[in-house]
Formats: sequence, C-alpha cells, structure tokens
Amino acid sequence: MTAWHGITPAMPFICIDTIFTSRNMYNAEEYLSNPGSIGFLTPTGLTKGDTVMSKRLSRAYVMAVLLCVAISALSSGCSNSAYSISGKITGEGIDGVSVSALGTAKSTLSDTSGAYSLTGLTGTKKIVASKEGYTYAPPERTVTGPSSAVDFIGTINASVASIVSMCGGEQHTLAIKDDGHVLAAGENGSGQLGINSFEDSWTPVEVQDISGVTDIACGDAHSAAIGGGDLYTWGCDDSGQLGDGGEPADVPVPAKVTAVPDVEWADVACGGDHTIALTDNHVVYTWGYNGYGQLGRTVSEEHPANLPGAVNLDAFLPAIPVAVFAGDSHSLVLMSGGGMVAWGTNYYGELGAGYTATYTSTPVSVLIADVEKVSAGDFHTLVQKVSGELYTWGYNWQGQLGDGSTTECATPKHVTGFDNAVDFVAKGDSTFVVKTDGTVWAWGDNNNGYLGTGSTSGKVLDPEQVVGLAGIVNVYGGYDFTFAFESDGSMWGWGENGDGQLGNGTYDPEDEPVPLSW
Repeated sequence: MTAWHGITPAMPFICIDTIFTSRNMYNAEEYLSNPGSIGFLTPTGLTKGDTVMSKRLSRAYVMAVLLCVAISALSSGCSNSAYSISGKITGEGIDGVSVSALGTAKSTLSDTSGAYSLTGLTGTKKIVASKEGYTYAPPERTVTGPSSAVDFIGTINASVASIVSMCGGEQHTLAIKDDGHVLAAGENGSGQLGINSFEDSWTPVEVQDISGVTDIACGDAHSAAIGGGDLYTWGCDDSGQLGDGGEPADVPVPAKVTAVPDVEWADVACGGDHTIALTDNHVVYTWGYNGYGQLGRTVSEEHPANLPGAVNLDAFLPAIPVAVFAGDSHSLVLMSGGGMVAWGTNYYGELGAGYTATYTSTPVSVLIADVEKVSAGDFHTLVQKVSGELYTWGYNWQGQLGDGSTTECATPKHVTGFDNAVDFVAKGDSTFVVKTDGTVWAWGDNNNGYLGTGSTSGKVLDPEQVVGLAGIVNVYGGYDFTFAFESDGSMWGWGENGDGQLGNGTYDPEDEPVPLSW
C-alpha cells in the first residue's frame, strides 16, 4: 500500500474518488527534485527509480478530507474536553457509596440523599457504584459526555451473620454477636440503644461498655443484658424498670444492677415497663411498674419498685425456677420439671390458669406440664412441650392464637399442624413459627401487611406462610417487626421500620422479608 503523508488507512475516504481533478504519474526523481509540484498528498519513504501516483486535488477535496478527519476523531471519542456527570443512588445503601470511573483515579462518595457528582472525565468511561454489603444495578454505566442521570439502584446483600440471638422492643432491636458484644438499632429517644446518645440509628451500632454477653432483653423502651454474671440495664426508667434505685431518668449507657450483692445473674426478661431476672441460685427478682401486679410482690417504702425485690415461690417447691419471661404486664417462670408459674394482668387469660380476672400479684400455676420452651407476646403466650407439641393461651382479638377465632383462651390449647416446630416467637399481637421444613408461618395482627404473608387483611386468624423464605432455623421479633435466619447465618427482616429497627439503613417498612446485613 502506498503511504500518503498525513493520512492513515483508517481515515474515512467515502467521497474522495469522486472529487479529484486529475491523476498523474511521476517518477521518484521528479518528486524528490520538486515535491510541491505533485499536490497536497505527499508520499514518504521514496528512493530514486520509484513510481509515484498523485491525485491533484481541488479545494473542495481538501475540505472534505479535513471534515472526514474531524468526524472520525469525534466518533472515536478522541476529544480531550473534560466533562462532568451526576446521578443518584436509590433503593438501599444510598449514602457513602463509592462512585468511580474505571481505569482512572476519579472517585466520589454519595451524600445522605444518595446524590453524587463526578468531574474531570474525558473520553468514554465506565462508571460503577460500590459499598460493602450492597449490590448496585446496573453493574456499570458507560458515559461519553456530560450527563445528570447516571443513576444506580442498591440492594442489600443477605449476610452470613455472626448473630447468635436477638430481641425486639416496641421500636428497637438488640442482637448478641458471637464475640459477646451487642448491636442495637432503631428508636433511641430514651437511650435504649445504649450508645451514650438519644439519637435513633437505622444501622446497627455497638452497645457501649458491655462484653461477654450471653443474654439480652427488650422492654418497650428499656433494655437489659447479662455478661460475665453481671446484669446491666439502660434506657427508659420512668417506672423504675432499670432497678437502680434512683430518681426516674433515662440512662443512655448500660449500668450494672448492684442492689443484689454477691450473686450471679442467669436470665433476664423485660415487660413493657418492668423487669424480671433470675439469679444462679434460682431466686427470681422483679422491679419496675406494678400497676397490674406484674412484679409478683408487694411494693412498699422498704421495697420500692425501683429496686429488685425477690418473688416468693416457696409454694411451688420442690420445683425451682429455671427461666423467666415477660409479657407487657404479666410475668412467667419456667420451673424445673416443666411446670410454669405466672402472675400479673389476667383480663384475657394471660396467666393460663383456667380463668380470667383483672390481675393478681400472687403467683399461680399455669395449667400445663412438661414445657421445654416459652415465648411471651404482649398478652398471649406460646410454649413447646417436651413432646414437640405447641400450646398457646391468652388474648386473641387479632387472631394471635391461630385457632381461626378472636376469642380469648384462659387455658392452654394445642396449636395443630406445628408439632416439632424448629423455632417460634410470640410478640406484640402476632405469632411466628418455623416448621421442620424450614418455612415460616404467621398469624395475628397484620397491620400494613407486617406478617409478611402477602395478605392484606388486618387480622390473620389462621396460619399463613411467610413469602420468600426457606431453610429458616431461627426467628426473633419486636412488637411488629420480625427477623429470620437461615442455617448458614443469612439474615432476613420485615415489618415496621419507622425508626430503623430493621437496621437496613432506611426507615421504609417492609411487607415481605428482605435480606439484611448486621
């Protein structure tokens, strides 16, 4: 191929052959002696004896060549003019997202609204968004010039969590990690997150000043934990539920309960505004609000409700208490041998004693035996017997007993279809059960679809399957929000989230399970 000076074969010559004025043949000697006589295009690398062909060009031809060269440069992205782009991250994980141009050092972080801008780009660039624990779609976007709509949608990855246990209050969540530290998320107006502030958190934050934690409990707006045999409480103290003996005042960091000396604490549970705890020598203590006898003891000037007081369970010897539980305004104790004792409000048969009454501060026997596992909702209770059978009792106005009715029940009744359940939780006015096949079933209060079953009914009276879950082994929850874990630790959550209690970086409620990363 003849090499023409200044023109490469890749350049477009669509119309060149139609606009030349003449063709001439020259020998190399003539060209070398008078190169300007041949025309605009000048060959290179000639020696004497070579033949040279020239197109003597018109002015229009020269202008056409220049135009084609310019078009070629633009179409191949060769412009060096700098430009800027901007866009927005929507969905989940919108703030602090790294947005970068591949192959360059250009990078920026999105703000709290998900907006970002990137300047100083040249040529064609591929833009990507990234943040640990999240995936963004599309995986990349190609830009060649200025744009204000280079957007991405984020979704949270299902994490392989290190969570070993969780609990939920009215609007906040606690979780024990496998290293013994505690995470918290959600509403924090009373300091119930234990982070030395009163600001809500929509992502998990570590509770301060406690470690080696083995048990946690959530009240409406207060929290408790046991670590190394010590008991800690924090959050709302308007009814003495922190057990510190002081004047009512919110406490935003965990404080050790010291009123009972020389003991190690073995178990703790929180009601709406009261606390119940068990020592390692099998003594039950209570403190906090006692308007419905939920402390199981007489409150006096010598034994005020803001300090722990022992509950007398001698009437049930030789059985001794081995675990404690709390509804909103009633308390329950699992005894050795599988019996149960309860006290507090009993308007709807919450005590399972076979009758209804306003309340009692005297512990009574629950009409059930051989109990192995217990979960207490606000006004109903669910237990599993050693045989694997589930029984329930108490309030039922939202269908939380799962028997197809809204009639309360003062005597424990069998929940059919769920024998040998893997796990369960009674919470608020709803119930969740994990079957042996790893599916999750729910019934009760379905405000805004928070059961996650796809139902739009405000009440679900018969069990319905929660959508999108399989291989579940554990379930936990707060008043109207729920968490579930697969066997590999993958974590899911759904329900109310107005205070960030799901810990997924948003305040958006979820009417079906979404993957979480704690």
